[in-house]
Amino acid sequence: MLDFLGIGAQKAGTAWLFYRLREHPQAWFSPGGKEIHYFDVVHLGTNRHRRLNVIRRNARKAMWDFRRGNPFAGTGFLFSGLRRLYREDHAFTDAWYRDLFSSRPKGMLAGEITPVYAALPEAGVRHIHSLMPAVPIIHILRDPLDRAISSLRMQLEDNPGLEAQAAMDDPVFQARCDYRANVTRWESVFDPAQILNLPFGDIKNDPLGVLRRVEAYVGLDRFDGYDLAPKTINSSASNNAVITPEVRARLAAMVEGQTDFVAGHFGEDFAARLK
Repeated sequence: MLDFLGIGAQKAGTAWLFYRLREHPQAWFSPGGKEIHYFDVVHLGTNRHRRLNVIRRNARKAMWDFRRGNPFAGTGFLFSGLRRLYREDHAFTDAWYRDLFSSRPKGMLAGEITPVYAALPEAGVRHIHSLMPAVPIIHILRDPLDRAISSLRMQLEDNPGLEAQAAMDDPVFQARCDYRANVTRWESVFDPAQILNLPFGDIKNDPLGVLRRVEAYVGLDRFDGYDLAPKTINSSASNNAVITPEVRARLAAMVEGQTDFVAGHFGEDFAARLK
């Protein structure tokens, strides 16, 4: 089904990874987009119709781009499989998920990167395991407080009128902040050796090194054509939402102990590279 799966974390460089891998001539993503959200629709109650509309919009754009000669838009799926995205009765089922990746070009490796998957409950992780027990998994971890602030800013920017308190009270927001629970849960279902954990700071300080590790881990050939020009990667300063000292203090309390967990689980050097 999939040859690699990115599970998060949100606001930790997953979009950067997606755009770089999309440049690789062997990596293929569904024209439905970077994030399919199948497993969180099923197991976290993510809005089904909203996600399906996003996938449809992405697929239409991919078809248009393909017809205009964009080499990153995909191939066979666009014409043989696009109609399946429009069927409400077929969407967000195991068969639908397989269909999204069934028409990859020969010789290419199919992937998906949906950052909320890291926060799935055990039933969601086991669901993934039941469909693809051997899939290589990629998990990027960022400094817990920096990541939480960036995530909250995005929530407030994307949802005018949403109060910071309400956003922080959301169980999924809180689950995203809990590296200890998420790492432990995934490693209880999948072999830990199957999960490539990467510190966010390496993307800024050694982007090609990160991509070399990912290539080797998922089975991609070495590629030298990546766009590695300096970019803003999930900078919390890029959003305009104001984080008050009180909100920052609550976020700090929410992620208390998470860096210590990372240091204990992955090593002090790994934890020092979260920023």
